[in-house]
Amino acid sequence: NKSLLMLSKIENRQFAEEDVVDFNQIVKQLVEDYSDLAEYKNISITIDDREQLHFVMNKGLALTLVSNLLKNAIVHNSNGGSIAIKLNANSIMIKNTGSTVALNAAHIFKRFTHNPENEQSIGLGLSIVSSIISNYRLKVDYSFDGSHIFTVTFPK
Repeated sequence: NKSLLMLSKIENRQFAEEDVVDFNQIVKQLVEDYSDLAEYKNISITIDDREQLHFVMNKGLALTLVSNLLKNAIVHNSNGGSIAIKLNANSIMIKNTGSTVALNAAHIFKRFTHNPENEQSIGLGLSIVSSIISNYRLKVDYSFDGSHIFTVTFPK
């Protein structure tokens, strides 16, 4: 219910308060917040943040955007897997090991699309990501090269 309510608020632009958001700080904070879960699954996380990424948006939505992508990368990863996060001046890339099969890029951002093997997933995390993306005219891409890669691109 909370996720559906959040989707509705995002789509109705009820998160008006905006400020310059430091995504490098958000990534570091969320990696720390999820460190216990990653450690439990023996997942290594590396961050390449040699460039700074700042963007004007609602900080809560920025946290939700990165949190949903990072949590998915951990939850859907394999034990002993890895996550690589790379930030540059206009994008965040989160690459994770896990299933050796590519996801269906045409469906993964739709509501209630989830992995039926994961009973905890309700399929709203990437839908929320998609709503945030469209609200701020960002772009999100999914690709697969043996690992799952989600890239959020910000306007220059």
